[in-house]
Amino acid sequence: MKTLTIIIGIFAVLMGFLTISAVYQEAYSQAQDGASLDICRNSVLLRDQATITTAQESLEKITPLQCPTEDVDPDGITKDEEIEQVSDLMSKCWYMFAEGRSEDIFQTEAGERTCHVCYQYLPDNEGITSDDLISFMQSKQVNPTSFRTVNSQSHLGDGVDLSELPPTEPATTIQLASVAAPDAIDFVDDPANYVSDTQEQKINDNLRTVFTDANITGNIVVSDKIQGLSRGNVHDLMQRVNLVDDNQSTSGFYLTVSVSDKRARLDLTPDLQTTIPEQSISKLLEPLRSATSLNEDGFGEALVATSENIEQRFVGDTDLSVERGSYYSYLTQGRTGVFLPDELEQGTPYAISYVSPSDDQESFTSDVPYLSWFSRNDLEGVPTNHIQLIPYSDIIDTCNVRS
Repeated sequence: MKTLTIIIGIFAVLMGFLTISAVYQEAYSQAQDGASLDICRNSVLLRDQATITTAQESLEKITPLQCPTEDVDPDGITKDEEIEQVSDLMSKCWYMFAEGRSEDIFQTEAGERTCHVCYQYLPDNEGITSDDLISFMQSKQVNPTSFRTVNSQSHLGDGVDLSELPPTEPATTIQLASVAAPDAIDFVDDPANYVSDTQEQKINDNLRTVFTDANITGNIVVSDKIQGLSRGNVHDLMQRVNLVDDNQSTSGFYLTVSVSDKRARLDLTPDLQTTIPEQSISKLLEPLRSATSLNEDGFGEALVATSENIEQRFVGDTDLSVERGSYYSYLTQGRTGVFLPDELEQGTPYAISYVSPSDDQESFTSDVPYLSWFSRNDLEGVPTNHIQLIPYSDIIDTCNVRS
């Protein structure tokens, strides 16, 4: 009887996936523009959430990707317009595959790179180089709302679970509504005294470097309990202290730590959200999550290390002279590169594809921190998910193509 119950349960899960997949297939056939992009993205996220261990063929039947390859053949556009169009298509492909957040969407074999071709593109202008594309993408803002629909969801800023931390006595509760904008002396709001004066000075020094060199402002709030610690309330706080305005022109962050809730969150202004992916948020907060010492001194040191991560990340991005929220920052997101040809040849079909390498791909080193762009001939592979733009005839030589 127990075996029969397990079989029935597995069958129910499989039927659920098949039903959802059928709905996606029907929806895709009727979708246009941004809606079709979200259908593809949602099918990627659905497969990423599938926890059944199964063969690749079964996985693709249970959770098929609703991402057909589209042909794009522009006619009569200028060179500048085409550079922008190629940048948009690469960004849309990156968006459809959820900015590379799925570690292995294709169940890639060891030593293999697997890819999906989002677009077959036929250039209309002669002489578009990788330098042209990089120059445009570094300086121009990408507008994700142009290809996202209202149903798109981002979990940026949800934070990480903390180690078990003993609250101080008596417990101290603060409300975000009472938090003021940071002054030029103290960037840490710590009413429960989790952080020593020496540690607080180290944090202030790190953040002062960020505010000076990276032109980003922000604050750290730590307490036993922070009332109203939700994404909406933190956003209201950022508006109240002028981190977010109507033009979204101010760059800033708020790191909030509610000890009794065992949660740490790093919330960013919209331009930084485009630059910093969710995976990087988790890495920035890693010292807090992995702190082994449960006393106040250990927590304070973890917070100091987190402030150092923030400093290195934001100042490193600034050193590259890359516009925050640009195509460049969106496509690389601080952890990967993009393969580009030296020059696009007019009339030659190109593949704009999403590539997922296996875990055993050799890592590469670069003198450029965080953001790197690579010609297809510069190295044999990148160890993280990325976008490539290559002649269609070469696609088989670079990756195992899957639909």
